[in-house]
Amino acid sequence: MARQYQISPHMIEKWRALWRAQGEAAFPGRGGRRPGEPAATELRIAELGRKIGQLTMENDFLSNHRLEAVVA
Repeated sequence: MARQYQISPHMIEKWRALWRAQGEAAFPGRGGRRPGEPAATELRIAELGRKIGQLTMENDFLSNHRLEAVVA
C-alpha cells in the first residue's frame, strides 16, 4: 500500500498506531463524521426503508384495483 500511494511505510505504521490508540478521534479532518452524525450507510438504509414502504403501498393499491377490474 505504501508503494501504491507513494507514502513511507513508516508513516503508515505511525498512522495505524495513532488510529489504534485514539480511534476516529485520531483523524478529525474532513473525512471523519461529527459525533452523533449518522453514517452514510445508515442514511442509505433509511432511504431504502422508505422506498420499500412506498412500493409496498403502490403494490397493494394496484393489486386491489386489478381485482376490482376482474370482478366488474
